[in-house]
Amino acid sequence: MTASEKALIEKIKQLPPQRVAEVEDFVDFLRARESEQHLTRSATKASEPSFAAVWDNEDDAVYDRAWSMATARFCLLAQLLG
Repeated sequence: MTASEKALIEKIKQLPPQRVAEVEDFVDFLRARESEQHLTRSATKASEPSFAAVWDNEDDAVYDRAWSMATARFCLLAQLLG
């Protein structure tokens, strides 16, 4: 057990029971959120090959270039007017 883990346990031991329950709920929330984020990252990674043909094509590249140019023009205009 690390020093920070020991310090955290000592802090928790000093809390009243109601606050300990809140800490436990918060830890459960953090674990659930981490699990959901892991699932989302895994699903995204698994879907990348399926979308490669959609994302990596000449039509998409033309759109990307046009969007980049339009964005650059907008930023320049915003700087000039800003």
